[in-house]
Amino acid sequence: MLIKIIRFKRKSPRRPADLRRLFKYLFTPKADADAASNRLLGPPQLDHLVLNHMPWGNDVEAAADDLANQFDFYVREAGVCQKRCAGIEGCKGLKACVGRPRPRDWYAHVVFAFAPIASPEIRNPADYHQSPRRNASSAANAIRIARDALDFLGWGGTQPAVFVAHGDTVHIHVHAVIATPVFAGDVWDVFRFSSRQLFDVAAACTSAFNLSTGTPMLEKYYGQWRRRADKLQS
Repeated sequence: MLIKIIRFKRKSPRRPADLRRLFKYLFTPKADADAASNRLLGPPQLDHLVLNHMPWGNDVEAAADDLANQFDFYVREAGVCQKRCAGIEGCKGLKACVGRPRPRDWYAHVVFAFAPIASPEIRNPADYHQSPRRNASSAANAIRIARDALDFLGWGGTQPAVFVAHGDTVHIHVHAVIATPVFAGDVWDVFRFSSRQLFDVAAACTSAFNLSTGTPMLEKYYGQWRRRADKLQS
């Protein structure tokens, strides 16, 4: 298992249009007309969000626009207020925050990738605290493991979030798009995690769920980090 935080490389801040485009891509069933397998493994899972349009078929664009608007509302009017006014004497409440500028990194896009050899284990993952649901889909289980990894990263599950499992590559992977109203120096800033920290969390989750890693790409990646860790300890 690998965890990657997608960095936004453009100089200008993220825009709602960027988020709409991302959701539209995530909800599109196939990469192209000649794709050998479906992109979507199952329906998306939503936290603290409401859909007025279904995220498939002719409603994909409307659903993407709906979710992007909800993210924007949460961050601009609720998240910004929590960040700037909480604990400050004389705070005038939520109404005083309406119209404030949107933070630069107001949502995070995190990808959780599993080795192709781990597909059977994702179908029926090990869990020593709660028995896996019978007949659970690979998509549901992959998202469940991704949620556990986010808990390791300190995510409290209180922000709007969208989870989508894809299977259009040789490995199953989960996209998590999460509103991030709290930034550096406060409660949760996912962008502060180093590659080494993300690797450690991925390794812990891989071990906890007994996921296989026996592919050349993953073994090469793990080997690089083991060598780096040895250098830091020496």
